[in-house]
Amino acid sequence: FPRHITRNAVTIMKRFCRDNPVERLGYQKEGILDIKKHKWFQDTSGSNLTTNFQNKNLGFDWSGLLERSLKPPIIPTVRSPSDTTNFDQFPRDSSVPMDETTGWDRDF
Repeated sequence: FPRHITRNAVTIMKRFCRDNPVERLGYQKEGILDIKKHKWFQDTSGSNLTTNFQNKNLGFDWSGLLERSLKPPIIPTVRSPSDTTNFDQFPRDSSVPMDETTGWDRDF
């Protein structure tokens, strides 16, 4: 992971991405509460963008999330429905994929 990503952010990503689903965060005995109690959501340093979403219990305003009352940390400027200036530019992919000839769909 890049150095600017906090240790708490790395641990939560790793716990969500375990190979065995039974070992993933949120799948154990406490379920969603395990996710809510994770240190990343407790972090009030601002490094995980929760500084404005604090409450007294968990650091992250879960009720605000449920009520859709959280103020977003970033509000992009959008000039029109077709405005793509907030996205990176990539060269057009001109490669042509090979024909799929294994016959896996023969019985459809």
